[in-house]
Amino acid sequence: MKNLKNIINDSKNIKYLPIFLLLISIVIFLYGLIMLFMALYANIKASGEKSIIYFKDISLSEDYEAYKQKIKNMNSENFFG
Repeated sequence: MKNLKNIINDSKNIKYLPIFLLLISIVIFLYGLIMLFMALYANIKASGEKSIIYFKDISLSEDYEAYKQKIKNMNSENFFG
């Protein structure tokens, strides 16, 4: 702890403090950006089962009408799981 106080109190090293703080703040900022993009990016891994509400399985339908017909043809047991 005394070494840390000596380093901080040393006038030669005090000129590097703004650069050090800038680098730390840039690292924290980049980490925040990475976490933001990871939260916004949809994680769509297949569960192995066909789903009517899973994005990838919905996109496999030719169009909206085909998807709507697939839902209408399901019985309640298949629909609710």
